[in-house]
This record gives sequence, structure tokens and C-alpha cells, in this order.
Amino acid sequence: MEFPRGAELPQDRLQIAGALPIKPEAVVLTGSFVRLQPLDLEHDLDELYAVSNGQPISIGSRRVDAYDPDKLIWRNLFKGPFISAAALGEFLAELDVTGVEVRRPQRALAPI
Repeated sequence: MEFPRGAELPQDRLQIAGALPIKPEAVVLTGSFVRLQPLDLEHDLDELYAVSNGQPISIGSRRVDAYDPDKLIWRNLFKGPFISAAALGEFLAELDVTGVEVRRPQRALAPI
């Protein structure tokens, strides 16, 4: 199936895009119910594995009984569940989630 292509972006826009930072600085976002922060494998790995492997877990006053991790977490993801925290850590380290560099396209197409 062929999809229609949009018009190419003008060169001046492509030059501006090339001058932008490749990756924004990491930030911590704090909301009413959740705090999002950059992943720190040394600090976060054990808890991340604990809440994603299907075993019962208690954190603070909250408790989750055993569940099917394939069905509730990993079903639509390309990898997982992992057999150990070490296996999850190896996978995340390979992704280099803290140092991902976004590559700029040589030419870009405008939206249709």
C-alpha cells in the first residue's frame, strides 16, 4: 500500500532544525499523583523489576496481588517480561535510555 507523501520542507527550515539541540535536558515532572524522573538504573532497577514481574508487591500503604505480567504490562511491548532484575537491567542498558541521541533526517517532509 502506498501512502501519499507531503511536500518537502524548505531548506531554511531544515537548517533551523539542524541547529536545535539533539536532546533536551533531563527534567523531573511532578504532578498531583505521580513524579516522572529520568531513569537511574543503579537506583531504580530493583523496584522497576519488582513492579513489573507479576509477583505480589507492597509499596508504602499500597499492595498489589500476583498478576499476569504478559497480560497487564508486557503484552504490547516488544520485549519482556524479564526473568530477573539483571536481565531487565541488561536490556535497558543496551537501550542506553539515559543517552539516546536522536538523529536528524537529511530531508524532512511536511505533514499531509
